[in-house]
Amino acid sequence: MFDAIPSDRREDARSAMTAAFGRAPLTALQQVTSGASALIYRIEVADRPYLLRLDSLQRDEVRNPERAYLCMRTAVAAGIAPALHHADPTAGVAIMDYVPERPLSDYPSGREGLARDLGDLVARLQATPAFPPVANYLTVLKGLLDRLLGSRLFNVACSIRIRKASSASARPILGTAARWSPATTTPIPAISCSMVSGCG
Repeated sequence: MFDAIPSDRREDARSAMTAAFGRAPLTALQQVTSGASALIYRIEVADRPYLLRLDSLQRDEVRNPERAYLCMRTAVAAGIAPALHHADPTAGVAIMDYVPERPLSDYPSGREGLARDLGDLVARLQATPAFPPVANYLTVLKGLLDRLLGSRLFNVACSIRIRKASSASARPILGTAARWSPATTTPIPAISCSMVSGCG
């Protein structure tokens, strides 16, 4: 069953499940999604569902399990995230309760109850200690743009420049201009934008 997990992460997954569940048998394992930061699996242990998260072994300002798992624990303590059964930032492995997807129309107290309960969740989140900062905003944005340019999903002409605003107290401004030319016959207009770091 562990063959569905990349060979270099299988021992991490086994160790995490043993730490979380002891000798309880693994009865199902299915990949849910994958991305730049993690592999996600729906697992069943003793016929109860959980999520197994295997974070990328690459570490940088954004991919930082120490920070991510601290945020998870904070959210769990506030009652706004699924229970966390295991979180090892060194190995980059976390196990949490599995929450099945359900349409919003099935919410027991309807739209008004959903809006009220979402407001309650936001209030609980705002009452938690501030999450540690991820990274410098401009560094993260530039990294995202670099990854976009390297993806080859689009033919992108992009120019990036960082300049100081005229006032010494003003925030730095990142100016970007991009022209998108995806492989389609539908013309896509040019896109240009300016973003101010830390505005809001």
